[in-house]
Amino acid sequence: QEAYGLCGSVQEGGLGEIDFLDTTNLPDSVNWVAMGAVTPVQSEGFCAGCWAYAAVGAIEGAMAIKTGRLTQFSAQQLIDCDRE
Repeated sequence: QEAYGLCGSVQEGGLGEIDFLDTTNLPDSVNWVAMGAVTPVQSEGFCAGCWAYAAVGAIEGAMAIKTGRLTQFSAQQLIDCDRE
């Protein structure tokens, strides 16, 4: 039975060996806008789909950090704002 959080592995029928980032020397803060990992602000209009925009923004940022390329995804793939 092993579980080391962010620096070890998970076993006992879990996910197997997982490599985690070294978190010992992280900066106090990071400006992700300046680093190019944030897309422009979008308006949800009348949709009330802030959860969809937040989810898409999180995925966009994670992908940008992982790949080095910022790609804008569509919140409309998660929510339909058509009132007709």
